[in-house]
Amino acid sequence: MKTSQRKIKDCFKVLGKNISHVRKAKKMTLEQLGFDIGMDKSAMHHIENGKPITLTTLIKIAAVLEINTTTLLKNIPRLTKNDIL
Repeated sequence: MKTSQRKIKDCFKVLGKNISHVRKAKKMTLEQLGFDIGMDKSAMHHIENGKPITLTTLIKIAAVLEINTTTLLKNIPRLTKNDIL
């Protein structure tokens, strides 16, 4: 895997961990969150393990968790142009 792809993948892993942390803090199951955004438990599991998601999905997750999207993006490493080329 190219370094740029690895760095982007790492960003999605952090995002997934953030989603998991907030979901658990709100005592919500994967199944509940998935149902509320129109996905199944398996899809949510993949997201929490770093599968890339769309902005629409991010917005839906934040809305269901009743938080700002910026909260879910916390601690995601800042990439530079050189990181993605």
